[in-house]
Amino acid sequence: MFNLTRYLFILVLLIPFLSPLTEAQAPKRQDAVWARETTEPIVLDGKLNEASWALADSIHITYGVSSGLPTSGWNTDGYSNPDGYYDTLRATVKFLAQNNNLYIAFIIPDSSIGGHDWPGPAWWDGVLMNVKDVRSIPVGRKEIFPSFLFTDTSTSYTGGRGKGAGPRYGYMGPYQDQLTDSAIKAMGWNMGYTIQGTSNDDSSPDTGYIFEMEINLDSLGYNTNQTNGDIVGTNIQIVDVDWYWQPDPARRTVGKAWWQHPWSDQGENAGRIYIRPDVTVNSGPAPEIPPDAVVPNGQNEPDPVIDGNLNEAVWNGAYSFKIKYGDTTNMRSYPGLGGKMSAWYEVSTSNPQTTPLPQVLDPADATIKMFFKGNYLYLGANVADQLIEGGATNQDQKDGVRFVLGLRDSINSDHVMQFLNLLADFDSSGNPQADEDLDTLVKQGIATLGMQVHGTVNNNTDIDTGYTVELKIDLSKLGYPNGLGDHLLFGGVDVLDADVFDNPANDYGTRTWFFKENKGAGPTAWMYMDPNVLTAVNSGNNKIIPDNLIVYGNYPNPFNPSTTISYSIPKTGEVELSIYNTLGQLVSKVNLYHQTSGIHVYNFNANRLASGVYFYRLSLKTSNNGQNYLSKTAKMLLLK
Repeated sequence: MFNLTRYLFILVLLIPFLSPLTEAQAPKRQDAVWARETTEPIVLDGKLNEASWALADSIHITYGVSSGLPTSGWNTDGYSNPDGYYDTLRATVKFLAQNNNLYIAFIIPDSSIGGHDWPGPAWWDGVLMNVKDVRSIPVGRKEIFPSFLFTDTSTSYTGGRGKGAGPRYGYMGPYQDQLTDSAIKAMGWNMGYTIQGTSNDDSSPDTGYIFEMEINLDSLGYNTNQTNGDIVGTNIQIVDVDWYWQPDPARRTVGKAWWQHPWSDQGENAGRIYIRPDVTVNSGPAPEIPPDAVVPNGQNEPDPVIDGNLNEAVWNGAYSFKIKYGDTTNMRSYPGLGGKMSAWYEVSTSNPQTTPLPQVLDPADATIKMFFKGNYLYLGANVADQLIEGGATNQDQKDGVRFVLGLRDSINSDHVMQFLNLLADFDSSGNPQADEDLDTLVKQGIATLGMQVHGTVNNNTDIDTGYTVELKIDLSKLGYPNGLGDHLLFGGVDVLDADVFDNPANDYGTRTWFFKENKGAGPTAWMYMDPNVLTAVNSGNNKIIPDNLIVYGNYPNPFNPSTTISYSIPKTGEVELSIYNTLGQLVSKVNLYHQTSGIHVYNFNANRLASGVYFYRLSLKTSNNGQNYLSKTAKMLLLK
């Protein structure tokens, strides 16, 4: 007879020595990279002869090829050469970390190195990037600009540096030749370089240059030394001018390419640099970086009626999160870079220049829900609001929910994915309406919108309780193939909240967003619509959420080859499912990624396993303090 107590004892002994098989997971992220920790001293000389650089993770930035979904791109800065690109821009960017310092190496082959005066086109070689300063909400940014700009003899900016000149190091405006060494050090940034050739001289070809950069992260609000490490937000653009100094117009070209966004402002997106003390140059393969959100599959539930009620069982198992104005704790619970770069904003609507701003008496408070079924994405919002406003053209003078969504088959002139603003709000008569790009989708039959108002719009003499939004979108009409292809989803959510009072001086408008504020600003959430994560099992989502991690069981049981595991987690965090055989051997480990507190289900496929008895349990590491939870072990039977 099987002895469960003996099995668990053996299991505890064996777990550290076992290597799991891994279930199929979401596509690898292209907007994120690891900076591995090293203890080796790094000398900023541009030679990269430290052993750690050979072990560093990297990205590639190339003109004419996307450097990664969703928002990497390229252009010619407005200069078009009909004879084509003589020497295509291509760069390798490597990352290391040490004691809350970030090291970046730019390895850039180039046959023509140098820089001329401004304005452009961009007649210069170099790097334009920024690192997000997360000490403020919304975040600030620190522009870093090492380049050969203003090194031509004709410029009056430097007195002429001419042939053979090195790059200038720009940091938030000033260059290193305008600052003392102590001032540069106080800025927390420095760089070394090598040039393989002669700058500003095309009499003979060059072969390339290397920038080796150090950025101190203390002054930007990061702490990569903590157990869970940290995530650094950045944008990186490489600029390349070729053969400016050779009187051969057929060779003169300008090319720019970037990772996630070209400029130093908030922009359409930001790259993520992951740093953690235990991910080192000697720790082996880096951990897979999970999606920001896993959107569950509603295939086992009936389609909801799109009437704005959100009362069907399928909504109980949807991916959900809160958006609350001014709630730092809630915002910091968002996954990945969203916990740093999501934000809120207030403006006085009667006098935008007034200070101090009016007191926010009724802050935005919304619960957002998401799931998919077949080719359709379902989005919901339950907004608590005591004063509902509508009819204004200014976004800060009305209430509404803006879902931001990426188009998978549409790019702009920068070869970057385009996004839609899908705003549900109210007209001047108080009627719900589809606004911005959502209006077009509804008229074309691509989207269906339902809204319910709990109160009276544009009436500040009553007390409203809020409104709900329910939206169904046909993703096959937005660039997704039938079956949704890679199942990736890109976007964010912004809640608009305007309040009007008897005294106009007290009127204000706020915006509070999860990742993206709109289609042109904020980091893009990288989401995965997982076909194996289901919204519900036999309406099991009506269970009360306990204070610990609970496994409710799996159905069917016995099964072949898949079964759905139902469970609940008490707090938001990273969840893993472990499967063991009767010998206590770990035969499969599944990363269920970031999940919010509540009831969840997972469809486990055992087609790689032999028939027999298996045991499973779940683990949770919470987002706010890294607290660990472990469920009890449950039993299942696979019959093939």
